[in-house]
Amino acid sequence: MRSGPQDQPYTDDEVLQYAKSIDVSNLDSTLPSQPLEEWLLRGPARIDELNWRISLDCDLKDPKPDVEGDLPLCVKVGFRRGKITGFGVLTVGTRKAGIKGQPLFQYLDVLSPPPVGNYDRLSEFPRYLEGIVASPASPLANSQYFPAGVFDADISTWYSTTLHALHEPSIFALRDEESLQVYRFLWLPSFHLPISVRLTVNPDGSGSIVARSVDRHAGLINRVQSDTDKLIFDKKVVVGKADVDIVLQEIQRLAFWSMPTEREHGGMDGSQWILEGVRHGVYHVVDRWSPKESPYSELCKHLLRLAGVETKLY
Repeated sequence: MRSGPQDQPYTDDEVLQYAKSIDVSNLDSTLPSQPLEEWLLRGPARIDELNWRISLDCDLKDPKPDVEGDLPLCVKVGFRRGKITGFGVLTVGTRKAGIKGQPLFQYLDVLSPPPVGNYDRLSEFPRYLEGIVASPASPLANSQYFPAGVFDADISTWYSTTLHALHEPSIFALRDEESLQVYRFLWLPSFHLPISVRLTVNPDGSGSIVARSVDRHAGLINRVQSDTDKLIFDKKVVVGKADVDIVLQEIQRLAFWSMPTEREHGGMDGSQWILEGVRHGVYHVVDRWSPKESPYSELCKHLLRLAGVETKLY
């Protein structure tokens, strides 16, 4: 069976068989070699049931073509382990060329039971599944987005719901891994779509950035009926050591780790600028309402520029 024009050089079955056979070490370098389907069913994730299908939109609202005008070709895999359900998305090539280039794991999304979670490293996934199984009364407790009490309950729900819609993992949950250093800027405008930019610092000093926006108006207005909750963009960028060093210097000059969280009460026309970080097992979050030009606003804008995201912040 073919998903598109008859002259495409692949069938759906060929693409799905390829996705099932992808070596997980090519999707996450921390994992040992094993076919993806086997890893999911008989590896540490111990999934009971899988459902593989072609995703023509890659779970994006409006997929963007590459420099050759070709759109991405993706596989969406639904999963069930007991009462835990969700799905994952893989990019395996392009629509015209078929299977092409290095496969890319986008994310795994746990949909039920709540609270849900998102993971963009395969190696993280089994640990969170085990957490749900071990503590069904409080599933995914380790993946809560913010420390208890740091925000009012309604604010914490607002921010957490938006991060989940962006398929973003919990940075707060990473504090147990002392070797990790991660920063995330979350922009929540009143009348536009949210944007997140997450920088992970690698052991060699280089970095990787994930930038996302979602078709979900998450500001101070009510939900828009036309919102699809699909990602607008999902960008992954490699950042050199020199650029990472500049960010870390800006964080140091800002004295980020000693800044008060101080969520400020905003107006009806503005945005929340939320900056999170985890380093040496310590987590911190700072929240400001439409900050004026300052080292804080410049750091947030710098992260946006490194991600190659062009938008006017306010």
